[in-house]
Amino acid sequence: MELAEWKAHANSLLSPAERVKDELRTVIADLKERCPRWIQSNDARWAWFTGAKKVIQTSQLCYIYVRDQLTDSEWWREKAAEFDSIPDHIAEYDVFVRYGFSNMLFTITEETLRSIVRAIDPAACAGATAEFYSIFTHLLKIVGKEQHLPLFDFHRLIRNTVHTNGVFRPRNGRNASILLAGKKYDFVVGNKLDFLSFAVLLHLVSQYKGAILDIIETDTIARIHHVERFQW
Repeated sequence: MELAEWKAHANSLLSPAERVKDELRTVIADLKERCPRWIQSNDARWAWFTGAKKVIQTSQLCYIYVRDQLTDSEWWREKAAEFDSIPDHIAEYDVFVRYGFSNMLFTITEETLRSIVRAIDPAACAGATAEFYSIFTHLLKIVGKEQHLPLFDFHRLIRNTVHTNGVFRPRNGRNASILLAGKKYDFVVGNKLDFLSFAVLLHLVSQYKGAILDIIETDTIARIHHVERFQW
C-alpha cells in the first residue's frame, strides 16, 4: 500500500476497535454493579475485561501513530536520519502491532484461566502450571462449557507460532483446522499465518468476552470467594 492507503487503512480500524471496547465497557459496568468485591480485590474474573480493553486502546494508539505520523513524509524527514521505503516500514510496524495485540491478549487470557483453575483446585493441572491446552480443556470440562474449546485452541495455535516467526510448525508435524464462528481457519505446516488481520483479532476479543463471561457466571466459578492473580 502507498502512504495514502496506509493512512486510510489505519483510520478505518479505529471505529471497529471502539465498538469492541464498548462491548467490554458494558460488561465491566455490569460486573462493577453485580460483583463490587471483584473490583475492589482485583479479582482475576474481572481483570480480564479491563486487560482486554487496554490491549485494544494500545492498538488504537498505534494506528493513530500510523495515520498521523508514519504516513507523513515530512515527519520522516524530521525524525529519521535515514530511511528508504516508508510503506515497507509501515507494513513491518503493522505486523508488530497485530502480533503484539495477539500475544498480549493471549497472556491475559492464559493468566485468567490458570488463576481460575488454581482457585478451584490448587493441585489440578500440576498446580495450574501444565501446558495451556490442559488448562482450558480441564476448566471447560469442569464448568460444562466445552463449546468454547475451538476458541481457546484457535488462539493457542496462533500463539505457538511466536517461537517460529509466525510459521506454523507444531510438534506433531500435522496440519490443523479450526472452525470458529462458522469460519474455517487452516494451519498449514511450514506456512505463515495469512489470516491474522486486525479484524480477526477484534472478533477474537468479542468471542473471548462471551466465553469468559459464560465461564465465570457458572455456579462453580461464581461462588469462589476470590480468584487471586499474579501466581506465576
